[in-house]
Amino acid sequence: DMAGVIGREARALWLEGVGENHEDNLPHIGLNCWSPNININRDPRWGRNMEVASECPHLNGLYGAIYSRALQEGEDPRYLQVAVTLKHWAAYSLDKWKDFKRETFDANVTRHDLADTYFPAFKRSVREGKAAGVMCSYNRINGVPACASRFLSRVLREAWHFDGYVTSDTSAVEWFVTHHNFSATYEDAVAASLSAGTDVCSGTSYEGHMEEAVSKGIARASDVDVALRHALMIRFRLGLFDDPSKQPYWHVAPSEVSSEKARALSLQMAVESLVMLQNGHGEGRAAKSDGGKPVLPLEKGTTVAVLGCHADAREAMIGNYNGEICRGRTYDCVESPREALTRQNIGGRVVGTAGVRVSSAASDSERADALGAVDEADAVVIFAGLDTSIEDENLDRESLRLPAEQEKFIEDAVAKASSQGKGVTLVLFNGGAVDVSFLKNREGVAVIEAFYPGVYGAAAVASVLFGDESPSGRMPVTTFEENFAETVSMASMRMAADKKSGYPGRTYRYFEGKPLWPFGFGLSYASFSLKWHGGAQGCNGVRRQDGALLMRADRADDFAHESSDQRVHCIVTVRNKSKSRSRKDKSQQGWREEKGVKAVLSAFVEPREVSIPPEWDVSEVHLARRQLRGFRKTTKLRGGEEGVVSLSFPISSFSATAPNGDVVVLPGLYALVLEDGSGDQGEHVLEETVRIAGDAPLVLEPFPDFEETPGGHGMPEKERQNEIVDAILLS
Repeated sequence: DMAGVIGREARALWLEGVGENHEDNLPHIGLNCWSPNININRDPRWGRNMEVASECPHLNGLYGAIYSRALQEGEDPRYLQVAVTLKHWAAYSLDKWKDFKRETFDANVTRHDLADTYFPAFKRSVREGKAAGVMCSYNRINGVPACASRFLSRVLREAWHFDGYVTSDTSAVEWFVTHHNFSATYEDAVAASLSAGTDVCSGTSYEGHMEEAVSKGIARASDVDVALRHALMIRFRLGLFDDPSKQPYWHVAPSEVSSEKARALSLQMAVESLVMLQNGHGEGRAAKSDGGKPVLPLEKGTTVAVLGCHADAREAMIGNYNGEICRGRTYDCVESPREALTRQNIGGRVVGTAGVRVSSAASDSERADALGAVDEADAVVIFAGLDTSIEDENLDRESLRLPAEQEKFIEDAVAKASSQGKGVTLVLFNGGAVDVSFLKNREGVAVIEAFYPGVYGAAAVASVLFGDESPSGRMPVTTFEENFAETVSMASMRMAADKKSGYPGRTYRYFEGKPLWPFGFGLSYASFSLKWHGGAQGCNGVRRQDGALLMRADRADDFAHESSDQRVHCIVTVRNKSKSRSRKDKSQQGWREEKGVKAVLSAFVEPREVSIPPEWDVSEVHLARRQLRGFRKTTKLRGGEEGVVSLSFPISSFSATAPNGDVVVLPGLYALVLEDGSGDQGEHVLEETVRIAGDAPLVLEPFPDFEETPGGHGMPEKERQNEIVDAILLS
């Protein structure tokens, strides 16, 4: 929904000439969106984690495909609403870390990891999302700059049938000469980029050196023609050469920008993205098993101390890459956390000051005033975290911890509040996950992970803190402790663990240590139970044999296309176990009716006993420990109410990646695990056993085995060209 709103607003702003005809004198807002960023959150230290969806290839692919279609497809199926540009292709997740810089970084990636981790999001966004554009990245991949890689270009166009345009990232082609030492001259760089299928150069190389490169015979004119066809075709698909009077996209009113409906949707997204990591006691539960009182939600009409470096944040909640948020390119119209809590704490008071800066200490008097506010408060909320002075494009972190002055301030505030029996809530603003293990399982301490929650982030956080909404977000990343950063090189692109070297692996799929909080984790104000719907003993859809659901992987012709009889169907009843009750607060609002709480059901596939082909090198076999294969969110359930969710799993849900990069299904036993994200067992988890029968792996998709041929004059011109654009070129 939000991508559709963004696409519609982009059309409206473009029609208004926002940019050159606007008082801020910004560049013209165009119809080519350099979004979404679907790179993997491979390492929490990466400065651009705030831009990406998750560490999970399945989730990133789903996000990329849905975002692309919603952004591009509107009311007129003849044209693109706007054009998507997926970035950054490929294996890009290091900007500036120690002695490594993206300008010179060579990402050494195996075929297994390309197919298993770095390709899937792009593949799904191209095939299912129909993305119109792709941006090649700054880095080299196995020795070749991404924008000069014929291998990557052939994967896109020949293996995945991509029919859009490819642009370089800004200055990436120039860096062939200045940083990568890949091309001797800019004319050589132009030839290498064009022959590798980079249609547009965001930089100066094509404009300044293409003519000379062609005239000297370094670059081929036919490569220029192909690039021009791809680039112009986007303009045709946007309807820029057709009669505007017959296109609804030329008549989008300015009033559609930041409409009431769009603002409400933005607030809803901010609310549903908040993740409660703990609520005043041990792991997993939204309320103590012994009936003890959790920290959250807070009561309205009380005195709340609002402290921490982000207590008055505005710009810091937005993250990077944002346009004009408020008139005059300020952030004055953004509500701060302190203002939001003051507005929503009806009949109560908000006291306190920040007491600390993001990366430094506050004055002694301000620190003392902030800690002194704990004495007069009924509850304490600390807004802490990072900002773009610590993590950003071209700025990776070296530590996973909060800056030392923040940790010290938080410790002092928690100690003082605890000594008075007052609860403390830590709200984190950050892109990459942070290590706050010093607060893990602390009595009387709740933790909310807000990431960078956006323009309406403060309102969203306040509504959750006061219980008007329940947190329902789940962690899209693994939260590691500091020793991960101390022992793992950010420059290693390897995903699987290596016991010989002590390498622990990356992301929830391969990490073999104990995380601070795992991928998919998130608490609620309610407690849920799961059971198979209608008294069933498990999932269905295929035959059951010896207690396991049976799927077959021994006849590829029958099952490679995932026929209906090769799907496992699971229907689950989710019950809100909490008592249905109204809540009384100390404001003048009196009794407030319970709104209900959303539950999230996540489905993971875990290999248990699988058959490894004897011809495979066992040392090169890396099977993901578990893989997210689906999720569903219920409607809001009041105490005692039930909701029903269903999920369906084709045979590809049980796939793995062979050492040579083939996507395969291995015969053997698998667990299909459905869980509510609380970290608890028992009625919070359902498990089904699936047996894949067969004598050999079923190959779902071979690795795109194209040779890399760097340098020279490259790829043959494609036979299929658009007749309309051909006519323009000939004329």
